Amino acid sequence: MSFKEKILFDLNSLSSEKESIHKGIKFEFYSPISFYGQYNLSGPCNASLDFSYTPKVITCRGFAKVLLKALCNRCLDEVDFKLDVEINEIFNKNKGEDSRYSCSSKELGFLKDNKLDITKMITSEIILNLPRTVLCREDCKGLCPICGKNRNKEVCNCITERIDPRMAKLKNFK
Repeated sequence: MSFKEKILFDLNSLSSEKESIHKGIKFEFYSPISFYGQYNLSGPCNASLDFSYTPKVITCRGFAKVLLKALCNRCLDEVDFKLDVEINEIFNKNKGEDSRYSCSSKELGFLKDNKLDITKMITSEIILNLPRTVLCREDCKGLCPICGKNRNKEVCNCITERIDPRMAKLKNFK
């Protein structure tokens, strides 16, 4: 994964308030993010986040909408598809003298020194919500295993019936 843009949000800007507050932000970012070579961002990511602050907890809720490009798993044609991602993170204030926050997803590394890397957080959520299979259409016929032609675009005359050699004798059985 490569990040060209980094959007940082300082959690200390919320914690300076004594009472509970809400702060909403809307933004758009465009980075040539590649998800393991299989998925590519083909448009900007639009996101809206709402931060709620109480003296011990900061809650981040929101959504992101993104347009992705991938290859069909059956015919290898390029496919554009939309992905809507829900974001829900809770940052707890650590006990003791320091005023640092921690979150349950700390192994993902998007919170450092109370600075939240929003780009990394949203990208992590996108990766977690990627579909296992991408199809150009529900009834995709895929590629011919013999000649490699795309069966959605052209008809091939290959005989694709394969018989298990152990069962070949049963074919002649009447």
